[in-house]
Amino acid sequence: MKISRVHIKNFRSIKDISFDLGDTTVLIGPNNAGKSAILDAIKIVLSGRSGQQNSRFVESDIHLPTPESDPRSQQPPSVEIQIEEPKALDWGEELYAELSEALYLNLDQNRRMIDCKVVYEWNEDRENFQTVWQFLNSERNVISEQRQGSRLSRFFNYLPIFWLDPLRDARTDFRTGNSLWTRLLEGIQIPETVEKAVLSELSKLDQKIITANPQLAEIVGTITEASNVSINDEPGCVKLSALPQSIREILSRVGILMRNDGTQPWFPLLNQGQGLQSLAVIFLLKAYVQQRLEQNEETNIEPIFAIEEPEAHLHPHAVRSLWSRLRHLPGQKVFTTHSPYFVQDVELPNLKLVRLEKNLTTICSVPTQVVSDLPWNDYVKTLSEGKGKGIFSESQNNKYIVSNRSFSDDLTKALTRCYRYNNNYGEMLSPVQKLQNDSKILLSEDEVTYFQSKGQRNLGEIFFARWWILVEGEADYLLFRTLSYGLEYPLDDFGISVINFQQSSGLGVYASIAEALRIPWYLILDSDSQRNNFFKALKNRGFKENDLNDRCFCLDQGLNLEDQLLSDGNKILLISILRSIGNDINNDASYTEVLGMMKKNKIEYVTELCRRISKNPNLVDSMPKAFIAVINKLREM
Repeated sequence: MKISRVHIKNFRSIKDISFDLGDTTVLIGPNNAGKSAILDAIKIVLSGRSGQQNSRFVESDIHLPTPESDPRSQQPPSVEIQIEEPKALDWGEELYAELSEALYLNLDQNRRMIDCKVVYEWNEDRENFQTVWQFLNSERNVISEQRQGSRLSRFFNYLPIFWLDPLRDARTDFRTGNSLWTRLLEGIQIPETVEKAVLSELSKLDQKIITANPQLAEIVGTITEASNVSINDEPGCVKLSALPQSIREILSRVGILMRNDGTQPWFPLLNQGQGLQSLAVIFLLKAYVQQRLEQNEETNIEPIFAIEEPEAHLHPHAVRSLWSRLRHLPGQKVFTTHSPYFVQDVELPNLKLVRLEKNLTTICSVPTQVVSDLPWNDYVKTLSEGKGKGIFSESQNNKYIVSNRSFSDDLTKALTRCYRYNNNYGEMLSPVQKLQNDSKILLSEDEVTYFQSKGQRNLGEIFFARWWILVEGEADYLLFRTLSYGLEYPLDDFGISVINFQQSSGLGVYASIAEALRIPWYLILDSDSQRNNFFKALKNRGFKENDLNDRCFCLDQGLNLEDQLLSDGNKILLISILRSIGNDINNDASYTEVLGMMKKNKIEYVTELCRRISKNPNLVDSMPKAFIAVINKLREM
């Protein structure tokens, strides 16, 4: 079984959020945005038992609109998880028999589903808060409370949850007692023949150690006198033990030794660095879960891993290496992270951006499709097999249109015409346009591949930004960042990322991702012929002219960056720069000569220009006004 969707209400900073859960989900976002709250909510619904008095909910979990609000009068916190079959009759008869009372059939999808919900509510009769676990049917009503406890007990066996907090401590997790390490060792079985042979050898070694020093024999004699007095009337016996006397005792003393390579001495794990200790705890959890799964004879068991900040204390290369291993853990995984290196290879739909807006936690991601309420008909089917192929498909219940990609105004008109024989045809344009607008955040498979190979892998940090500035090329990127410091508005201090999109396909991808993740963005473009191509690419995705005009800052009419720098009176400065980077050029060189040489040495001249601006901020005044306007706009925001 796997969780397909999570719905959390009135829990801490969460008023009402819901999101899909795939095989691997990575929560990103600022501190105190609600990432830990989301993990805690999932832990609560999966780690409790019906009727527990000491539940994991506490009164401070209740979402309060104001500090003075009475928790008893507020809407109760609730966490609901939805589990569905991957395909019809996929779970097997054993699970159906075990959880038959909790299952219901989704007629639209012809799949069995389970909705489990936990609610923390005030009980007037008992005058206390109580935690109640429930199963819901297809009508969203609570299934009869009869035998609820037995259903829950069986249900939790199929979805065991294992979690690690960000402050992992190897001293705690590897100690003897009630720890992961102890529970893992308790599952170790030693063959009886091996056990007897080991204990026999230990007994011999023990005797050699004890008899090696006469003082030890004297100690035995002295303590024997105590046994003669206190044990019973008969002479007692005393034996010294230098070595373990049982296999259990041996296993309880097992420790971890590590070394960097074969030439180095062995050191205990607790003498290693924090990064290695943190890693060891993560893989200890993996070993423990694997053992649990191997010992469990039931099928359809799907463990849930909830790990906060697995990258803690690790080198960037180690973080990337860790992700490649964690993604292959069994079952479902939910991680939180603050590391751009950790997210560089995460599949785009699996990233969930969590943020705090007006003191409420929100969550968003890049979807793979948009399901509309537009009815499916034969004309839509024909369109989906022609111009709309790969873009439109029918929902699983064959009732509504599903959009799988962004689409242009032409296709919007064609889709509207599919309802020309409807009585309300005149009213259909608005909902079709809404679908177009909702679909502008969708990416094709090729676009996802482009982004993950050229953007995400090199720019993982952009997911943690509060604002994006999209620029055409590397030169624009370097100059914009330098100007921000010259204007005393350092971008990193305000969480602003500058992204070099380079081509029209890249611009559309970044703009769509920004819209999906609700990241505000501005666009800086040359005013040459390429500008129209960029605008056209965005319009074909469903972006509107007015919206683009509000976001776009352009250089002067007909100019690219080099033209603009020359037109702004920087000719002498640029000739000096070109000469300093090894070009043979005179002060009386023509406009065309300087322009041509700048384009041949694009990155070199911009790099030197940025160096000079850093030394002399007064040069900012003669730089492109579009760049400065964006920085001033950001300052206002």
